[in-house]
Amino acid sequence: MTLRELALRYAWAWLGRPYIWGGDDPSGFDCSGLVIEVLAGVGLIPHGWDGTAQSIFDRFKTKQILTPKPGALVFYKNAAGLITHIGLVLEQDIVLQAGGGGSSTTSPDAAWQQNAFVKLRPLAYRSEARIYVDPFPD
Repeated sequence: MTLRELALRYAWAWLGRPYIWGGDDPSGFDCSGLVIEVLAGVGLIPHGWDGTAQSIFDRFKTKQILTPKPGALVFYKNAAGLITHIGLVLEQDIVLQAGGGGSSTTSPDAAWQQNAFVKLRPLAYRSEARIYVDPFPD
């Protein structure tokens, strides 16, 4: 099994976990915390490394690709050019992402009330521009 295949399998394990602002563990994830957990789980970043969607982009930006593929990271960029969100491409047009909440989503109860979870979404569910990065060596 390749690192890419292992990461995709591991990512599925987090489906349905609550979205927690700043979350980076099994009790809840925000968008960057989810991606960091998957990448750290397969050794692509060190355990304990923490960062935002922007800092993950900065770490892997030299590995940009034009077309999404399974295992690629998708970064959503606003009109000002700032990275605002990140997800993991599972299939050509499906992304696993932690979302639906915001800075007030600080507990599983709040996540439940706001429908904020790790979910599957179509790749184009957000209107921002997308950048794809392939962090895998293969």
